[in-house]
Amino acid sequence: MNRTIKIIISVVLCVWIFAMGLELGAYRERKAINATLSGNNTTPVTTTTNPSNDNIVIETPSNTQPQTSEPQKADESTTAAPAGSTEPTEENKPASTVPQTNEEIAAAFNKAMNATKHSTRSCNAVKNTDVKIQVTDCSVSSLTGMVNSIAQRFTGPETVEYSFVDGKATTSDGEITINDDFPPSSRDTALDAGGIAKASAEPYGDGGYKLSITLVSETSSLGNEPKYHANTVGYLDIEGLGISGVTFTEANFTYPGATVIICVNGDGLVEKYDCTLPMSGTGAGSIKIASASATLEGSSTENWQFTWL
Repeated sequence: MNRTIKIIISVVLCVWIFAMGLELGAYRERKAINATLSGNNTTPVTTTTNPSNDNIVIETPSNTQPQTSEPQKADESTTAAPAGSTEPTEENKPASTVPQTNEEIAAAFNKAMNATKHSTRSCNAVKNTDVKIQVTDCSVSSLTGMVNSIAQRFTGPETVEYSFVDGKATTSDGEITINDDFPPSSRDTALDAGGIAKASAEPYGDGGYKLSITLVSETSSLGNEPKYHANTVGYLDIEGLGISGVTFTEANFTYPGATVIICVNGDGLVEKYDCTLPMSGTGAGSIKIASASATLEGSSTENWQFTWL
């Protein structure tokens, strides 16, 4: 999962456990969590969300087959390019290969995503994200409203702009590469055809293609990641949050099936990326003497637009 989304959700869980600590008068623990929240809240956010978490539907184009009708023969005098002309003829014009099967689509997706993540070509990128998280049930019911109220301060839409020079950009958090923030963050994309619930492909631009993919439903728990989501768009890694003073004892999440659409240009680089990631589940944690559990649900959307220079 995108590093921004991880911090947002960790803030929600921490605030909730912190509220439990208030009920028990845990003054020292309260100070530690305040320090954690202020330290983690500097990461820029960017997202775009789907307001409906129950039935997320993304219209994907039908899998069209390219026209293969036999071209009409014509006189060589009408098909040959004039002397000195740089216009490609039908004979030497490069063919655009659009993947068809799930195996071909998965391979094309991985190739384009990883080429983008590790590209040293300069580009400008705009990332829009939107996160919606809600606590639907809490072990201390009187805290549910307060936790959701505080959570609203850390969620919602935001935009970040990057200027990558030789594959690196300077941010308020220091220098990052495209791979650091482009999903799945800090790991190569490795979509397997077995993780595709449905997919389609069509030509895009001059020699490129557009891929539309919906992943299969998966679950995760502490120490067990959802294989296909983790390798394709990312997921909520509770254990990897590294929140000081907080011990998570439960993290059972369901991912009904993320949808991701990418547009790849003729150079094999992603120009547009759109992902909707719904999820729901339960989490529990403690701060020394204070402990609590909650049920969460929500979704995030993430959009990238690359302008390659």
